[in-house]
Amino acid sequence: MNKKYPSFFLDSLSMRKLRRSLQKTFDEENCEAFYLHRKLSIYITLFLAKAVPGLLPNHVTKAGAILGLLSALIIAVFYSGEIAAILGLLAYHVTYTADLVDGELARLKRVFSENAKTLDRIQDFALLSLLVATLVKTSISYDAIFAGAGVSAIAIFRFGMFEAANLHKPPVPPAERMRGLVFECLRYPFLWPGILLMNFIAAFATSVLEFDFYSPIFSIHLLIFTAHALKKFLYSDQYH
Repeated sequence: MNKKYPSFFLDSLSMRKLRRSLQKTFDEENCEAFYLHRKLSIYITLFLAKAVPGLLPNHVTKAGAILGLLSALIIAVFYSGEIAAILGLLAYHVTYTADLVDGELARLKRVFSENAKTLDRIQDFALLSLLVATLVKTSISYDAIFAGAGVSAIAIFRFGMFEAANLHKPPVPPAERMRGLVFECLRYPFLWPGILLMNFIAAFATSVLEFDFYSPIFSIHLLIFTAHALKKFLYSDQYH
């Protein structure tokens, strides 16, 4: 069975071969990274490797974490409304791309660090900080702080569940993961990038059309998000 790797219309034959050694397959990768970030991340990786020969994977991870944290602080202090929404969304994707580039750079240079996983977790917390800051500062502008803070709280709770489960049990093997484009689309609004995209769309629609789309959208989202998190916590074998 042929494995499916990311691709881009500009890819040469040598680039396609390089993707097989540096990137993950569809079964190993999340849908958004496979169809969006990975298409360009390998070009960034090769550029950085040539432009900055001494650059190490951990340097990229640290830069990504700092970018995520600084973006969260800037949004928390200076911005709100749709400006906070678009800045948070853009900063998330740049930071997440850095998380992919560091792994590709490590495989390209064959340089692996014992601290890599620790730094990856720190970068995850930076992304979580960015998510919370963006949601809270956006929702305040639309008198929906209860929804923005509520979704943030559940996101933190779910991340805690994920961290706790990984402390005691190995990750689910790719073959056992539920795959498929329909499933990925259904779960996307409840993943961090999906939440940020919904946040931006709701904020932009509310501002442009002058009708409150934000409160009802995120109130419904909060109910579903909470119900799913509690169901998984109470009934999943991971927490028994």
